[in-house]
Amino acid sequence: MKVNCDLGEHANNEENPDAHIMPYIDMANIACGGHAGDAQTMADTIAMAKNEQVIIGAHPSYPDRANFGRVSLTLPKDALVNSLVEQIDALHSAATKQDAKVSYVKPHGALYNDMMKDSDIFSSVCAAVAKTNRQRTPQQKLMIQALVDNSEQRDIAKQYNIELIYEAFADRGLLSDGRLQSRQYDNALITDRIKVKKRVHQLIAHQEMTTVNSEIITIKADTLCLHGDNPNAADIVTTIRTVLEELNEDG
Repeated sequence: MKVNCDLGEHANNEENPDAHIMPYIDMANIACGGHAGDAQTMADTIAMAKNEQVIIGAHPSYPDRANFGRVSLTLPKDALVNSLVEQIDALHSAATKQDAKVSYVKPHGALYNDMMKDSDIFSSVCAAVAKTNRQRTPQQKLMIQALVDNSEQRDIAKQYNIELIYEAFADRGLLSDGRLQSRQYDNALITDRIKVKKRVHQLIAHQEMTTVNSEIITIKADTLCLHGDNPNAADIVTTIRTVLEELNEDG
């Protein structure tokens, strides 16, 4: 089980929290300009990822820096696809300068949530990934949320010849179908590392997770996500790594 984290989301005039997290993760979802990130943060985060031998992924979003990509936007399909292609290509360009590869794409925030419940938006995301996959080897995969039923996403991705990576969330509240609890609610983000530890153990040992309504649902995932903006991210990521090592699921 690999650990992934959203990184490169800080401003250049802020302290960079990523250095405390990067040594403990396997996959870095790097912001590429839509909600956060610029040429400098992309270059810095890629360099850190290379140094720690962390797999690099693009983390595009709705083009909405003012709201950190956390507000749903209604965009024509072409406009959304073009924006995502521009963001993904920007990270590829930054990676190429350091002889690094972008291996996958994971959308951010509202776009991520919207694509998991709207097949048209999911199709737009797949179209962008497919477009940026042209003449690139290896082909980028698309990281999506592991739900109770992912058949719709699988069918659409297959039309675009895109391989999926399924992720579960160590520090987010879940609804009964496996989707994320809205950040409008207090139980959307889990900051207690003991609770996170129990959730990770439950997922790895039993392929189950507990929802915000105390239901037990089945989740099959390839990777665990930790949010870089979690105030206790550094403590939580070491806790996750400890559980994975205990269960012989490290990396």
